[in-house]
Amino acid sequence: MIGLMKQWCAATPGRGLIVGAALAVATGLIALAGLWNSGAPVVAGAGREVNPKCIALARAVAGRAHSLLDSERYRATERQAYDVCRADPVAFRHIVSAY
Repeated sequence: MIGLMKQWCAATPGRGLIVGAALAVATGLIALAGLWNSGAPVVAGAGREVNPKCIALARAVAGRAHSLLDSERYRATERQAYDVCRADPVAFRHIVSAY
């Protein structure tokens, strides 16, 4: 991959800077997304039982309502959806699938 990029940059002079900037931005975005999703789920607190199905549903609900740029709103929606799912998982799954 890097060899192909070097060949392309050598064949088209002046484009190396643009390609380098694009690769830097893409790498930064991937790293940011990795950091954002890393670690324990936001919805799992200390001493709480973690339900993986509810976590997945809560993230799906939060992803529909907010983008990565609205991280605080996303996490608040995720927490709220997770709490509702923990109260009644079957009904919550039914509501989410119908939505």
